[in-house]
Amino acid sequence: MEDQPWFRVQKEYKILKKEGRYNVRAVVEVALTGEVYRIIDGASHKLEYRIISAGGEVLAEIRRKQTDTGVVLGDDVLSLTVGPTADRLLVVGLVVVCGLLDCCI
Repeated sequence: MEDQPWFRVQKEYKILKKEGRYNVRAVVEVALTGEVYRIIDGASHKLEYRIISAGGEVLAEIRRKQTDTGVVLGDDVLSLTVGPTADRLLVVGLVVVCGLLDCCI
């Protein structure tokens, strides 16, 4: 019996690709359900991401955490906002994928 991966992550490269509405960092395919998610870059900083479903629904946003006075904390201090329909364990797994893509974990 051959072991099948639970999910597959494919990093997107900008070579010979047309510019779209947003910059896709990676495409994630969940093997058990066949669902596809995209990790896209945030507009203002390298360490900000959105996780969207194939239908375009934003499932989660990852941002650098700020204090109440607006001071941005370190690169490894993040704020995670998860939508009501998102699978929280999957989102946490995708946050780890984001950290591995940036080589900060």
